Amino acid sequence: MKDKAFVLIVIFCVWQILHYVDSFLIPSFFQIVEVIPKVLGESKSDILSSVYRVLESFTISIFVAVPTGLVLGRFKRLYSAVSYVLDFFRSTPATALFPLFLIIFGVGDSSKIVSAAFASFLIITFNLAEGIVRIHKHKLLTAKIMGANNIQIIKKIIF
Repeated sequence: MKDKAFVLIVIFCVWQILHYVDSFLIPSFFQIVEVIPKVLGESKSDILSSVYRVLESFTISIFVAVPTGLVLGRFKRLYSAVSYVLDFFRSTPATALFPLFLIIFGVGDSSKIVSAAFASFLIITFNLAEGIVRIHKHKLLTAKIMGANNIQIIKKIIF
């Protein structure tokens, strides 16, 4: 804890020294602290709309990616058939596809939400499917031998 406080004090001191060296480019710490409430007050609606978009896109991607990842992870042949397509889109940045999303969904919030949902969908689906594929076969066989059905296997072993 003392190390963290020491690092913060050093950063503060270096910042103030740099401010005295060039006050035009580097404002003082106290000037920034004074401006923060004003800036937050002016951009409150922008911040809230961004948080809303993030939450909505994450919710959409969770509701689509979790079932998709579960299905792909449980059926290894399907996963191996689709994994190359998933890898292709996962390696393509979502920002590269943003013009396509603009054409399809328009300039409003929906194109931004779909773009973020698409990016997080790929990550969640791929990681969930990989995690399920990597489960030890002994655990699955043991559960089946003990009479567990598919829902119990998903609840108890996969999750």
